Amino acid sequence: MASERTRSVLVVEDDQIDTEYILRKLEELGIPYEVAARSFEAISLLRRKDSVRPALVLLDWKISGGGASVLKAVREDPMLAATPVVVLSRSTARDDVRAALSMYANAFVAKAPELRDFQDHVAAICDLFLNIAQPPPMPDTE
Repeated sequence: MASERTRSVLVVEDDQIDTEYILRKLEELGIPYEVAARSFEAISLLRRKDSVRPALVLLDWKISGGGASVLKAVREDPMLAATPVVVLSRSTARDDVRAALSMYANAFVAKAPELRDFQDHVAAICDLFLNIAQPPPMPDTE
């Protein structure tokens, strides 16, 4: 039986301060979330048969184990492939941006150095992908 998609967000972030900033904003917005601090933890959460599929993944590109491995796992799983993935990174290196977008990340967003700006970006991303954009269709389960 396929899991339903909710308005939940999977936060894949290994920096404790960035995680706190993101979670504080999600809580303020009333958005449920799960957190993974390493790529293998994120992949495990995404592949749980009993889990509720996230409506959005916020992915630190430089996470332990590599953001690319999480993005690849999402895009290769038919139950997850259409899930929006927004890469958040302190890096703005062309190679990182190009790699993430070539793997079909929905967006690559540089983490703003100021807390207020960073949280405003998180809020805008959530608003776009959870409220404005058409959600991806659930795959056929037959």
